[in-house]
Amino acid sequence: MQKVKQVIIFRHDLLKTLRKGKIAAQVAHASIGALLKLGKSGVYFNDDMTTNHYEIVFDYNIDSVLDLWLNGIFTKICVMVENEEELLKLYKEISKTDH
Repeated sequence: MQKVKQVIIFRHDLLKTLRKGKIAAQVAHASIGALLKLGKSGVYFNDDMTTNHYEIVFDYNIDSVLDLWLNGIFTKICVMVENEEELLKLYKEISKTDH
């Protein structure tokens, strides 16, 4: 089975203003946020229209990246860049490559 790797990039210059726990929370939000962007979502209401539920549906093919993420071996790696400028430069480089 193919492995999937998620690389989470954090800005070093933000360390001056955020506690370690806040940094960990932001990294976790980024990771799950990336997953949620791949799903279709909507708000659904109970019959009495008083309680709503947010539902996310994932439609994916077997052996797709999402299938490998949810059902296979998945690695997360956290790395740092110095500042926003370096992050944007890295983003542009990554966007040029084939995935």
